[in-house]
Amino acid sequence: MKKHLSVFFKLLFAAFAFVMFPVRSAAQLYVVDNNFPDSIEAYVIQTSKDTGKAYRGNTAFKFAIGDTVQVKELMASDSLYAEIVKDGNTYCMLRRYLILSDDNPEGTVDVLGADRDMSNHKWAAKFFATFTPYLFVILLLLVAIIIGVLPLKLCPSLKRTALYVLPVAMFLVAAIEVTAWLVMGSDTFWWCDPDRYGFFGSLLRVVPFVVLVACQLFSVLLYKNLLEEYVKEDQSLSFLPLLVSVGASIPVVIVLAIILAICGLNSIMNGVCLAAFLITLIIGIAYSSYRNVKALGKSLGGLFSLFLIVYAIGAVIAIYGLIAVIFQLIIQILMVLAAIAACVFAVAFMSSSNGGGGSSQQPPRIYYDNDGNGHYFAGERDRANERIRERKEGEM
Repeated sequence: MKKHLSVFFKLLFAAFAFVMFPVRSAAQLYVVDNNFPDSIEAYVIQTSKDTGKAYRGNTAFKFAIGDTVQVKELMASDSLYAEIVKDGNTYCMLRRYLILSDDNPEGTVDVLGADRDMSNHKWAAKFFATFTPYLFVILLLLVAIIIGVLPLKLCPSLKRTALYVLPVAMFLVAAIEVTAWLVMGSDTFWWCDPDRYGFFGSLLRVVPFVVLVACQLFSVLLYKNLLEEYVKEDQSLSFLPLLVSVGASIPVVIVLAIILAICGLNSIMNGVCLAAFLITLIIGIAYSSYRNVKALGKSLGGLFSLFLIVYAIGAVIAIYGLIAVIFQLIIQILMVLAAIAACVFAVAFMSSSNGGGGSSQQPPRIYYDNDGNGHYFAGERDRANERIRERKEGEM
């Protein structure tokens, strides 16, 4: 009886421990995951001779998205990396590319923390890491341009329809751009990234990007032309203040950021720059809206003002992305030109150095007599030739 009670209490204690203390296996299963379909690198772990701390070494191999790996724990010296086990050896990889596998036993603790909640694991980030949303933008811009051009000459009966279709299309374009920026941040324009596609691959993608931004900026002129016949007498539509505010918003932010950085006010930089950006936009939007409501009335004037707000937001994001991409390309071009200039300078310097120093170190000229013997001076050669001639005459 006592034996059975002992076994019972052991089982009860084991069940209690299982419930109260989640399973923490020696090597837990994780799935390689990211919003971009690129392979993920795993690295050799090396140890510093000076400090004895482990650090990331060279790339050992790569995992494909969806591969399952065994994770031991976080690297003690760098919590950005997780230690993984493959073929009995320990390597490391960035923890942000790993999420806990559903194949682990129930109650397994996620030693990497709540990395599943990171943005690169979200469905929205994976959606914007494809070309699908950007194809929608292209189609919507085509619709906006076509519906804005047709009523002007080819199909005047579509003018009333175009008054609503064009701003809706541009609203959807701006909505996609804003959402992409909120989800992806600086990776929004990944499809023009020189680090991903190289210089020439990125350059080829910038060309259509410029065309799309131009179409987006041109849409306000099309919409203005559609509204011209509804403008009251002695009034005119206003969108130039808006264009000025859109164009000035980014330089204003850059100048302010530089001034605040110089003054050491980094703690308030984000708030001040955001406020300056919004104030710059609001001034142009408010003035244009006031003029347009006065020229068109509350209905159409309000619609045009709403269009201008959407237009401004989308235009700022598109222009910022284009500037960022072009700036990256310019940096690469300057680096290449600097390398070429350095090589040319080095070659010219070496040539000049060799040429200047070599003139004093050239071997002396040798003068050969008729017997083939060399002399440093022409006079010695002539006297040798004279002796040779006399010798030959004496032999005769």
